[in-house]
Amino acid sequence: MLLLEEFMSSMQIALADKTFVKGLEKRSLKADDVFCLPLTAGNFLQQSDKGKRLMKVPCYKNPPDRTSTPNPSRACLPKLT
Repeated sequence: MLLLEEFMSSMQIALADKTFVKGLEKRSLKADDVFCLPLTAGNFLQQSDKGKRLMKVPCYKNPPDRTSTPNPSRACLPKLT
């Protein structure tokens, strides 16, 4: 379960990551061309993750007409630490 604050801030965090933005640019995309949908990643019992909230934040290209469904096969995943 995600908190509303985590859900809302995840896209901002992903789109502020310079490496992720460069990845978008390689695909001829800008931050305004995508939206991100945060998902919980689970608990993998890694000591380095103790006390942290893990999330997977796939980002998708906005459909051209904003009424069709985005293609999940074109998802971009930012790596945030």
